Amino acid sequence: SLFHCSEAKLEVLEMTDFQSSLGRIVIARAVNSGNVEIGGPVTNQEIRAVSERMLQYGAELVLVDGALDRMSSASPAITDATILSTGAVLSRDMNKVIEQSIHRVHLLQLETVADPVVRLLAEECLRERQIAVIDDVFEVRTIEAKTALGAGIKIAEALDEHARYVVLPGSLVTKTMRDLMAASSHLKGITLIVRDATKVFVDARDWQLFQRAGLKVEVLEPIRVLAVTINPYAPQGYYFDPKTFRR
Repeated sequence: SLFHCSEAKLEVLEMTDFQSSLGRIVIARAVNSGNVEIGGPVTNQEIRAVSERMLQYGAELVLVDGALDRMSSASPAITDATILSTGAVLSRDMNKVIEQSIHRVHLLQLETVADPVVRLLAEECLRERQIAVIDDVFEVRTIEAKTALGAGIKIAEALDEHARYVVLPGSLVTKTMRDLMAASSHLKGITLIVRDATKVFVDARDWQLFQRAGLKVEVLEPIRVLAVTINPYAPQGYYFDPKTFRR
């Protein structure tokens, strides 16, 4: 439906099989200048597939516009690099916006697992979608749990003085970390491994609490953060002083 609203003349390159709420996804080339309203694929797999097709058609750069609170398109499985856009829309309190934004940057820049043996073992666990504990002699113990969400207590029970890493194939959420803290006395020196930073859903205050408890989080696939952009104006009508906010 957006195709016919375009001011620019468009040449259809491909009618894909992907559907969105606005209709089928069409890949087109602008023949002349003019405004174009765009719509994109719904799933990450479709975004990746359409991006690859655009590059094959000669696009030099594909930009993926992420949603307000949806970080999944920053995953290295989808995009090669990320620009974090933040601003007043997050809160009327400028300090809260700054705190949340700095926390997000820290998460996006989580350290990568360095040990090649641990990397291989963790990759296999993620491929098999198994929660697992890796100990100091590289023994792997799998933990029976459908998701990491309710697995914190089971993981804690599997931790002892020899445990070094916990591999999480899904997301890392606050509840899992809280359960670990409550149920285990062997958290010092434990590193949690996730695929990439888009799998971490823990707010700034809780994150500081977990760090003080000695928990570390590392990723198998790092995210390349190119820049942070800021918007001091919120759609709700309020705004921050731009110079103060940037400083």
